[in-house]
Amino acid sequence: MIQPPNRAPGSHLVTTPKSTLSIPVTTALEYDAVIQAALDPAVAELSYIRTVHLGGRLHPLDCVLVSRDGALFALDIADGSSVRPLDAEGLRLLAFDALGASPLRLTRNEIEEEPRCSNARLVWENARHRVRMPARQSVLDALDISGAIPLREFDVRREDVFALACENVIDIDLDANDIDAAEVRRSTVPAAPRPRLF
Repeated sequence: MIQPPNRAPGSHLVTTPKSTLSIPVTTALEYDAVIQAALDPAVAELSYIRTVHLGGRLHPLDCVLVSRDGALFALDIADGSSVRPLDAEGLRLLAFDALGASPLRLTRNEIEEEPRCSNARLVWENARHRVRMPARQSVLDALDISGAIPLREFDVRREDVFALACENVIDIDLDANDIDAAEVRRSTVPAAPRPRLF
């Protein structure tokens, strides 16, 4: 099984065309949740909110917003290792409401569900892979002709296909038990402006 990067809190950034800024993640579980959202065809946009104004004061939030199916959600990961104090939880819910976002509570079991979790990690390993123009054109031409194709039927390396998924150019079915049999199709979600580092 592919493991997410083992980083110190706050030291890893996830860069995706679905967000105009890189998204900081503090745990391996949050990393998995964010890359799965970045690869989800139903997710149009991701954003990171560090602080929020409530009652005339600035409060830390450290939250990822997910725009999905025309609605806005605030990613709320329940890892089972800690419970927020009631006042902190109440403040967080007020902040979500102020942002117009509904809480999207995900448990460790939901985030680590297979085969989606391992497939997302495998695909995201190629997020920095550079796809040469002939390979890019070959994939897009094949999809224009067929609409959807199993991954194994492309005439390019699968790393090229994975990288195009990370670029939000194509979508891959992460729920396929065999990633090489996963259905690939063109993405229908327009990419946001190219991300930049903080």
